[in-house]
Amino acid sequence: MLELRKIDITEQQIETLLILVTEDDVNLYSDNILNKLAKEAKGYNEFNGEKNEELILYPKDNIKRLFFVGIGKMSDLKTEDFRNILGQTVGKMKKIRLSNLTVAIPDTNISEIVREMYIDAMMEGAFLANYSFDKYKNEVKIKSLQKIIFIGSQKIAEKYRKLPKQIEHICSAVCKARDWVSIPSNEKTPELFSKMIIKEAEETDIRITLMEEKELRSKGFGALLAVGQGSSNSSCLMIMHYKPK
Repeated sequence: MLELRKIDITEQQIETLLILVTEDDVNLYSDNILNKLAKEAKGYNEFNGEKNEELILYPKDNIKRLFFVGIGKMSDLKTEDFRNILGQTVGKMKKIRLSNLTVAIPDTNISEIVREMYIDAMMEGAFLANYSFDKYKNEVKIKSLQKIIFIGSQKIAEKYRKLPKQIEHICSAVCKARDWVSIPSNEKTPELFSKMIIKEAEETDIRITLMEEKELRSKGFGALLAVGQGSSNSSCLMIMHYKPK
């Protein structure tokens, strides 16, 4: 779902392009076209690049929709700001029923160390905001985006080529935890929940030991069993073993 590509906005068909704009006229991009678009956006009276300001334009070329978001002054920027901006943007794109979002990665006037944190935060914010729990809905009105494409310079595309998959692995685990939290208790009894976890662990290096009620009683887990007596469902204890390679 997450992709990272080299900048190529003159030829590719883009549904929506997100461009970040500073309040203090600091260029965020090495690409001249992106900087020109950001400057043109600030030519509108209603948009100055102040934090959380938004502007949508509809050009007639290969980009269907330009979405500008103000990020305030460069000196005030924090990693969490990038995470929040992407989360809010993805939420808006979902509500207007879009399928793809292309994000221009800031790649100039930012140090290497800080840039990596920003890119990481942007991808995490986008992925997690794209999550939705619709297991019990007959009709899904707000659907997740199919693709979120990050574009940057050749250097960024090569240096961080593995990052999208890494972020997907981490955030998919977060989303799975969210699923488990949202599932009602009658479908998440100790027996059923343990089966869910065992199934998820099948393709990993995690080894699971499941202790059921009879074994728990024989090994003296009295406190755990006492708590479980408040339910008609049997108790169990799961031990997860993971040894890094």
